[in-house]
Amino acid sequence: MFDTGNGSASGGQLQKRLKDLQLSSSDINYLFITHFHFDHIGGMTENDSAAFPNAEVYVPETEYAYWCTQEGDALSQKNMDAYAGRLHRFTLEDTLPMGVIAHDAKGHTPGHTAYEIGQVLIADDFMHGADLQLKHPELCASYDMNREEAIQTRLWVSEYGKSKSLIIAGMHLPGNGLLQE
Repeated sequence: MFDTGNGSASGGQLQKRLKDLQLSSSDINYLFITHFHFDHIGGMTENDSAAFPNAEVYVPETEYAYWCTQEGDALSQKNMDAYAGRLHRFTLEDTLPMGVIAHDAKGHTPGHTAYEIGQVLIADDFMHGADLQLKHPELCASYDMNREEAIQTRLWVSEYGKSKSLIIAGMHLPGNGLLQE
């Protein structure tokens, strides 16, 4: 699984969607985190415990270092601590399980990471307003922490996806969250 959404306490639908697929949170063996914004890690815990009791969790080292060393970001640290012994901090050079390839997608956050698996590129928050940003990648959402890097990531995702004929998945893309060229 890639990211966890808000969590059921904040209106997230992940646990319900898993149930609809006749799955439970204990069926998830791997959890890959793209970045540490609440709407992507809020569902990692339920009642202060790991929501995915069997999951090995993979987080980008740069993202971890930024959010978990800042004063005041207790949510990130609490969620990471819930997976003690199963939390894997990685760099872009590391080999990830299941053939997942990590790509630098910084800009939205310092360690924002895109994941490639098969013919899909999970580019997550590389854009927030597809109708505008597909035509004008230079437009940035206020959430982009480094505008120049965010623009470069948008350009890279679009070109890389096109050159490899990948389906691009993003959590804030319209419709089903997929771009296909």
